[in-house]
Amino acid sequence: MSCLDYGCSPNSLGSSHIFMLLINALYTSECVFKNDDKYPQSYHPIDGDEFDYIIVGAGSAGSTLAARLAETPSHTILLIEAGKLPSPGSEIPGLFFGVQETEEDWQYKTRGNGKSCGAYEHGCRWPRGKMVGGSSGMNAMLYVRGNKRDYDDWKSYGNQGWGYEDVLKYFIKSENTTAPEYMNDTNHGTEGYLTTSLYSTTRKVRNTIIESAKELGHQFNRDEQPLGYYESLVTIKNGKRCSSAKAYLANKNYKNLFLATGVEVEKVNFNSRLEATGVFLNTFLELKVRKEVILSAGSVNTPIILANSEIGPEEELGDVLSNVPVGKNLQDHPFVGVFVQLNDSVADRFNEMHEIHTYFTNLTGILSNVDVANIIGFINTKNNSEYPNIQMMHLFFPKYDSIGLPLILEKIGFNDDSREDILRVNEFRNLLFFIPTLLQPKSRGKITFKPFGIHPNYLSHPDDAEVFMEAIRYIKKLMKTKAMRKAGAEILKYNMPNCNQRKTKGYWNCYISNVVNTLYHPVGTCAMGPSNSPDSVVDYKLKVKGVNRLRIVDASIMPKIVSGNTNAPCIMIAEKAADLIKEDAKVIDECKLDDCTV
Repeated sequence: MSCLDYGCSPNSLGSSHIFMLLINALYTSECVFKNDDKYPQSYHPIDGDEFDYIIVGAGSAGSTLAARLAETPSHTILLIEAGKLPSPGSEIPGLFFGVQETEEDWQYKTRGNGKSCGAYEHGCRWPRGKMVGGSSGMNAMLYVRGNKRDYDDWKSYGNQGWGYEDVLKYFIKSENTTAPEYMNDTNHGTEGYLTTSLYSTTRKVRNTIIESAKELGHQFNRDEQPLGYYESLVTIKNGKRCSSAKAYLANKNYKNLFLATGVEVEKVNFNSRLEATGVFLNTFLELKVRKEVILSAGSVNTPIILANSEIGPEEELGDVLSNVPVGKNLQDHPFVGVFVQLNDSVADRFNEMHEIHTYFTNLTGILSNVDVANIIGFINTKNNSEYPNIQMMHLFFPKYDSIGLPLILEKIGFNDDSREDILRVNEFRNLLFFIPTLLQPKSRGKITFKPFGIHPNYLSHPDDAEVFMEAIRYIKKLMKTKAMRKAGAEILKYNMPNCNQRKTKGYWNCYISNVVNTLYHPVGTCAMGPSNSPDSVVDYKLKVKGVNRLRIVDASIMPKIVSGNTNAPCIMIAEKAADLIKEDAKVIDECKLDDCTV
């Protein structure tokens, strides 16, 4: 721990000040938290170089796909990532919000629609991972698969092989659970690359959350179920984040997989037969491909690359190689955060310096997990089906929290008035942040290209605002439970200039429209569907319609958003895509031997 010696006595500084100094050192020096992971051999682009497969984007899907394709030793794979290797700071589970607004984040901002994001400076921020591992290097590490009906719906739209029973084996294939409770569970895997683990926070507030939900009739389940509360698995291994890059790329010694970092792909190149021939980089170099180009750049960047490649909506781009609805059908999980004040009955003994020492010496303690964030409730606010419409999550900020709460408020982008009022209350009250998230929004957004803009269109459908209102009523019911009353629970109505003068119902309508924000799950901008569907960009094999030798493998292919966090589904998509690509390659190779055509 000699790296932590700042040359001054710890007694001369407050613990919060020391904490921030240490975290600053963490982000600027590998001395504090050394990363020993060995990633695939580094590749520096040379004009005209050729590979069997070129994968654009080393995020949740791209890293997974690259590793699986590398299992065929005769094929060469190039994985291109605009960002760099993940920083040591991104490894610490308890600091997952800290990566936002850094060089490891694309730092996108949305365009407003007058119905959302009013409480935030400069509109809603849309963090997207810009590093090897992509957004799996900055997410909350919750392992959630979503509802069975989600995937059955995909299949019902005409996407052969994408029903729940079809995709379950790929969830299992990807997973290496270390949770003893799941070791013999046939719905979980122990031989995959993605490590999942299970823990229960030691916070006193854990029981308050769970008992209040039980009082309202909700089951506390052992594993993810259609309805009820549970503690989700997390993608954490030995106290550190297990991103897709860590899981699939690090320390694997691939001989045929090459990784180019800090390189942006401008567009895909095509020949006269509309076959993808390679990619053009922003450094004016061209790389060639023998088999396929695969875009795994995510629901924002994949559409950008397609539009630059003259693939997309003709009415916006003009002459195109393929007139498909790229950028349409944008869906996201919006949330409306509600702060609840709690008394000291939920307070824990917490020493920042002790937690730092515990983590850096043993990789344990509160920094080694995501605290109460893995307590998840799937609820139906209408009580009319077993299909949830709200996912409830939580964050806890103890009294005098000078680290977590300011960080969250800053990264989400609260305006000064709201931020200062919330921090003032936290000086004398513990705060529990309820995060009701809309699982199946009816609002649809889009990405535009001329000019570029992200338009999530939150609350553009009136039913979405009504579900959020029902979620607020649900939280009010929780406040009346014995467990919450014992904790002195009271909803915090903090200073929000746009809404302060509104009466009760008007206030909450105003509140919802001002604080609705992204849970970082954009999908659907290159939707999968039947070949004859005007609403789809790729077919069920994830091949881009109208051109050849080009596929998309990331969250953008989801025709409808899943009912839960999207990281595990993205990895599942890549696992299945790898098999689809290998099957096609085998058919082509066999056909060449037999001198036939395909």
